[in-house]
Amino acid sequence: MKKIFLMMVVLLGLNGSLLAYDFNVTKSYCDEGYAVGCTDLGYLYDEGIEVKQDYRQAHKYYLSGCKGGNPRGCGNLGHLYDKGFGVDRNYTTASKLYVKACEKNNVYACANLGYLYDMGRGVKQSYHEAKALYLKACDGDSAYGCSNLGYLYDTGKGVKQDYLKAKKYYLKGCNGDNAYACVSLGYLYDRGRGVYQNYYKAKTYYIKACDKGSGRGCNNAGYLYDNGYGVKQDYVKAKNFYLISCNKGDEYGCSNLGLLYRSGKGVKQSYHKAKKFYKKACDKGYQKACKKYEVLNQK
Repeated sequence: MKKIFLMMVVLLGLNGSLLAYDFNVTKSYCDEGYAVGCTDLGYLYDEGIEVKQDYRQAHKYYLSGCKGGNPRGCGNLGHLYDKGFGVDRNYTTASKLYVKACEKNNVYACANLGYLYDMGRGVKQSYHEAKALYLKACDGDSAYGCSNLGYLYDTGKGVKQDYLKAKKYYLKGCNGDNAYACVSLGYLYDRGRGVYQNYYKAKTYYIKACDKGSGRGCNNAGYLYDNGYGVKQDYVKAKNFYLISCNKGDEYGCSNLGLLYRSGKGVKQSYHKAKKFYKKACDKGYQKACKKYEVLNQK
């Protein structure tokens, strides 16, 4: 049974207004020349709030907001180019727009720009630049920036590996409800990296990550129950967490669920269901699950 944790650097999404939206009011502000109104109108089209989702319209209004000096408009426009929503994907254009927004202290754009440097997309790859941008974003309370900065220290990419600093930034990110930061923090406690090994704390952070939508967090919580690490062994709870994990698209959750059905732990033994979940894991690229599926297929 595998408790696999692959740390992820997370690309931030959109940066919306904190205010409640009214389409007609927002449009009137934009029509009157207010850049923030155009940016907010773009966000409504981008997210499909009170209007049919339309990335081209989002692009139009974000561009107006950006030209009017609104940093959120530039940052969100960059995100469209970054993801290829309504436009041809163009990391170079995305990076330039993120720079505009980040220079005006839009921390969400700083985090996204850091990710481009981290991955070498549209810019020359540089962990040094990524670190500086993640730090700026984190200092501005971007949970994504904190999570990604923690990842650099956790893995020693561009910095001296330092689990204590990784813990510091993961904790800040997790407190900001970033699911990846929570599962990463749980993994530090699980393995005793930079902290005393503590399965109870690991479980707490895995479940928090799971509740925030992390399939890997659900899988890792299930693994603790599966093996009785820091909790009373409970195959039924393990199954439930694995199922949630699998439904969230995590290949390891699917594979581990397949193993429960194959062995009949916490569930009625079923090779048919075991094959089903191994196949799901295999389809998501987990080669070990592919081999297990092939073995069962021969029975």
